[in-house]
Amino acid sequence: MTVFKSKYISKVLFAGGILLPILFQLYSRGFFSHSQPKVKALNTQAWLLPTPEFPAILNPQKVLSNQEKALCLLPFSRLLGIGEGLEVEPDLLEKWTFDFDKKTYMFELRNNIFFHDGSPVTSDDVIFSFHVWMSRDSLDNDALSSIRGAKAYSAGKTKFISGLKKINERRFEVSLDYSSESFISSLSLPRFVIYPKNFGGLSSEDFFKKPNGSGPYKIIEYKKNGARLLANSGYHFGAPKTNEINISYFSKVDAISKFKSGLLDNLLLYDINDDKPYLEINAVAQPTTRNTIIMAILAPVHPSLKNDEFRKMLAEKLQSSNDLSTCYPGSKKTKQIILQGLIGSAGEDPLKESHVEEVAPIKNIPAAIQSKRKLDLFIDDSLESDCLAGLLNRDFSEYSSFLDINKKSLNAMYSLLKKKNLPFWIEDFEFKNVDPVGVLQYFDQKSNEYLLQAPIPKLQKIFNSIHQGLSRSERAKRYTVIDNFLVSHNYIVPLLRKKSFLIHKTNLKGADFLSSSRFRAGWHGIYLE
Repeated sequence: MTVFKSKYISKVLFAGGILLPILFQLYSRGFFSHSQPKVKALNTQAWLLPTPEFPAILNPQKVLSNQEKALCLLPFSRLLGIGEGLEVEPDLLEKWTFDFDKKTYMFELRNNIFFHDGSPVTSDDVIFSFHVWMSRDSLDNDALSSIRGAKAYSAGKTKFISGLKKINERRFEVSLDYSSESFISSLSLPRFVIYPKNFGGLSSEDFFKKPNGSGPYKIIEYKKNGARLLANSGYHFGAPKTNEINISYFSKVDAISKFKSGLLDNLLLYDINDDKPYLEINAVAQPTTRNTIIMAILAPVHPSLKNDEFRKMLAEKLQSSNDLSTCYPGSKKTKQIILQGLIGSAGEDPLKESHVEEVAPIKNIPAAIQSKRKLDLFIDDSLESDCLAGLLNRDFSEYSSFLDINKKSLNAMYSLLKKKNLPFWIEDFEFKNVDPVGVLQYFDQKSNEYLLQAPIPKLQKIFNSIHQGLSRSERAKRYTVIDNFLVSHNYIVPLLRKKSFLIHKTNLKGADFLSSSRFRAGWHGIYLE
């Protein structure tokens, strides 16, 4: 899910145009150097980083929320990262090239890069990490399915991925079944971090209790609802500017209260939608560049939700509420999934040639509501769930005999999803770039996070028509058809386009990287003046 936010995400594609291909060629030939001067840690005191949620184990292959994914980049590094201009740039890699005829990438690691225990990062570690990423239960593994032999490995048909080859300690090859413009950008996802070969001789469970990564901070200990981390002085982008970070759980209400009273200096990991209360106390309230939509999902796994008229009744009730935006100041109502300005949005590619079947108008309340099985509407509790729950309980009061409205954590909802027992919920989804496939792919039956949980043949036929050879305009048409199908059949109810802010005190520096949705690696640059 955004759920999975994997809210995603997932098969991220490069936008078309001229600039990105040029940058790709320059980076692939090693024209840019991203090394930074070494600096000494400035803060000897521990810095407290509050979080609205913290997993018991910080395993990048299992985390769900964007906050958890951002935290993964404290102890771990990727092959590729995201630069200030949101372009893909080397992280552990020095350079790469691509042979178009052989559909093969040649990668070369930086020299003198090390794990926290002092052992060097080598090609063996990278090839092992690819196998971890592509294991059957790893989330977002379909983002790398273009690798030769990857699908067979994920399905348990082979013991090794045939498209991976070690050349020497620093160089390795990755061969693809087909050219994929999304492959390189997918390597920058925070799930795809590098582990030591065979987890350093530990089981996966033991490794993640005290992971040995190559990121800017070392996890020294897990505490109740948090962790303690120390700076990695040998970090390849320079020693972190803060010596120690203590991550601790605070509810949103508690964190905001402590921030306003001066006991916390940041709300970096919280979803803040209104900047006015913070500007009044002279805090920094930086608008984020995130494209986020709040939607209701109605999956046909509940007897009532298999009925078209019943879904339509619920959808119209949700859309008729004019007060939902009061929970998110500055937000705007939306009727489509794909937000304005993204590929396939109604504003960019109006639906002219594509036919979308209309749902028959409702004539009476269907007998499906007489089902003895009550329906639950869950609200992701990382949203303004108290506000939403209050409004929806008011608006749906006449349906209280068969509908319960409750808050639920993202992890709890994901557990229900895996059991195909999550029929009706509200969640926010974040578009990582102009190509919306990272969100739309959750409605593709082939996804291991398929949100609708039951086959819908007409919808799947559209997804099956999307392939790598399509032009931008052809992809856009198909995205628009998918959007209209999901909305017109009331499987999805788009509600609001959400606005958010990065909040911190003026003495906290270097946190700007968190305002982007692209998971830039900047934790080493944060410090207090």
